Amino acid sequence: MATAIQMPKLSDTMTEGTIQKWLVKEGDQVSPGDPIAEVETDKATLEMEAYEGGTILKILTGDGQSAPVGATIAVIGTPGADWRAVAGGAGEQAPAAAPQITGVEKVEWRPSGPEEGRVPPTETHAIAATHVPSGAPSYEPGFVHGEVPGYTFGWGHTVAPAVPAAPRAATGEKVRASPVARRMAQELGIDLATVQGTGPGGRITRADLLEARRRPAAAPGVAAVPAAVPTQQKLSQMRKAIARNLQQAKRDIPHFYLTMDVDMAQAVRFREEAKAGDVKLSINDLILKAVAVAAMEHPRVQAQLVDESTISVPAEVHLGVAVALEDGLITPVIRNAERLSLGAIARQVRDLAAKAREKKLKPEEYQGGTITVSNLGMYDIEHFYAIVNPPQASIVSVGKVREEPVVENGRIAIGHRMRIGYSGDHRIVDGAVGAQFLQSVKKALENPVRMLIG
Repeated sequence: MATAIQMPKLSDTMTEGTIQKWLVKEGDQVSPGDPIAEVETDKATLEMEAYEGGTILKILTGDGQSAPVGATIAVIGTPGADWRAVAGGAGEQAPAAAPQITGVEKVEWRPSGPEEGRVPPTETHAIAATHVPSGAPSYEPGFVHGEVPGYTFGWGHTVAPAVPAAPRAATGEKVRASPVARRMAQELGIDLATVQGTGPGGRITRADLLEARRRPAAAPGVAAVPAAVPTQQKLSQMRKAIARNLQQAKRDIPHFYLTMDVDMAQAVRFREEAKAGDVKLSINDLILKAVAVAAMEHPRVQAQLVDESTISVPAEVHLGVAVALEDGLITPVIRNAERLSLGAIARQVRDLAAKAREKKLKPEEYQGGTITVSNLGMYDIEHFYAIVNPPQASIVSVGKVREEPVVENGRIAIGHRMRIGYSGDHRIVDGAVGAQFLQSVKKALENPVRMLIG
């Protein structure tokens, strides 16, 4: 008996997963609950467990490969069971039959040396062996980018009555070019000595001539510089999820934006006093506590749409904290932030951020946020507007604390200022409510001692 192992749904927004690493191999015996693979979701990398015991008969999705949720990625069962019946066509595939070419002689063609884009040397292609009279010109067995001998432009066609002689560069060295390229250059009126070859050993190819025809001729004495080739990268599961969610947010949510300057002199002094007392406390910790306090005073900023006629207003603050990762962004959640002390918030933020960067967050540690704070001050950003993260209705954006001249009691002094922004879902939150919320955040930050006594 054989059973399919399917790609599990490990988060509420997951549509596909990537096998980072199989922890078992074919033939291994596993028991229910044994970890069998590490799966990258759109939020984190989690261990996948075996739901039943047996022998791993076949692994269909290898390390680094992706599969949609519910797809069969492996087969488990009793030794000797037919895994193909369960795989449903996945797994090993028979090689496609080579195209049949009639009237030609079958010979083996292999390029002489490594070259990106070549047909793998293990493949054999049919090449038209056109017999020409003795002494007549014939093509040399060259390779041109994008051409497969016998199938595309190149070999297998009628041999031209004559192939232009290979030209020589100013140094007297013979310009390397395929016969196809030499004949094409003659027809287009292009001097091969001015073309930069990208083929094997600098050989000029048909593609090089097409590129040379598109660009203007270089000035005499100026060497042509090969164009930089862009690199392509596959999006991670997290990046794909971010793209989907933010596209939906900007399309469906009518955003509005507010900005306010905060006097951070008291907050900076408070942090310095805490540091002198060996208490680890950051400006960001103060901001998070201030947002939690303000959200309790103005609960509407945490409301979420249930349907077109109903909203849900949370009674607690589950505060999302945006953490930048190498390939995206994740928002671990501080539960019941309004009840926590500054020290407890500081410790939770450090722990959650470390887990996030290691992709070890559990679903319950990044789901269910009611409002989010995104701080780019550490990157020297003074101000920005963030995008609301649905189903939430609000997000607070924070810039750096800056020193600047300020007017105090009719005199110019050096002050500490920080700009905070608010992005809101106008279907749920009005501008006045967002402004009152920001005023409460400002008030808490300008009097940080009040956050200690509630």
